[in-house]
Amino acid sequence: AKRIKESIEESGFKVNEVHDHDQDISVCRVRIKGMACTSCSESVERALQMIDGVKRAIVGLALEEAKVHYDPSLADPEKIIEAVEDAGFGAELISSGNDANKVHLKLEGIDSEEDANVLVSYL
Repeated sequence: AKRIKESIEESGFKVNEVHDHDQDISVCRVRIKGMACTSCSESVERALQMIDGVKRAIVGLALEEAKVHYDPSLADPEKIIEAVEDAGFGAELISSGNDANKVHLKLEGIDSEEDANVLVSYL
């Protein structure tokens, strides 16, 4: 995070603060079977959000899948699948992995595509 901040500043942009408190967040995608309506997807989403350690759960009815961000010290894909099954739906792990290699940046002051290209080249 420090090196990214320095690179952004070297490119001529200001960095107010860096949030790296989410470094221990993992993400998994789960195929959900048996959802027929929005009410079903909302039920699955609620069940996922009730798991200790789940930070965010997004259920897509059309894609029949859930994307779950969780603290791996408190939850795991098995608990996530179990919660979906306990809610009355089928579940199958699509993928899982640590999200620590991703950095989410909120960029301000980029007024043109040229600004964005300068920043990308520095990073």
